[in-house]
Amino acid sequence: MVFPAFVNMREGALEYLLVTTYGKTHESLLRTDVEPQQVHVAMLLLGGRGAGTNEVPADPSNLIPGDRITIEVLWKKKSKEYHARAETFVRDRKKKAPMSDGVWIYNGSRMREEGFAAQMDGSIVSLITDADALVNNPRPGREDDDNWLAKGSRLPEFNEPVRVQITIATPGDGRK
Repeated sequence: MVFPAFVNMREGALEYLLVTTYGKTHESLLRTDVEPQQVHVAMLLLGGRGAGTNEVPADPSNLIPGDRITIEVLWKKKSKEYHARAETFVRDRKKKAPMSDGVWIYNGSRMREEGFAAQMDGSIVSLITDADALVNNPRPGREDDDNWLAKGSRLPEFNEPVRVQITIATPGDGRK
């Protein structure tokens, strides 16, 4: 699945990789006009099942349930196409290193009394553990909302259009 987004931050602390324009844009690398329910329906049509539960473990040593996915950012510059794994644009403050390559977990958000949480909050891809987001980061450090930083030098300029590509990872594809 591929959908449009915009560069939202090039520097500073991050809690989200991607939110809607009404989501937590003050702490997200990218933003999109695409609704979380549209992403969710597309994932279901592609065979994603999500976590099948409203529970995302609070203990960071426990695995987040859901489907393994990869996320890439695609953009054009001077009519040349570029693409990079989403992790390329995030820095791990504790490790003083780029975010490690690997999969993300499509957990599919959860239902609250008021409705579909991701749709209500505008949370699509979270760097910190967020049961309301459609996708969560499974890496160590996800429990620390001060750990992730934008690595803007690799990103297109602020407000530049990009595309987000989400792919369901297949078993044995060699990705972490």
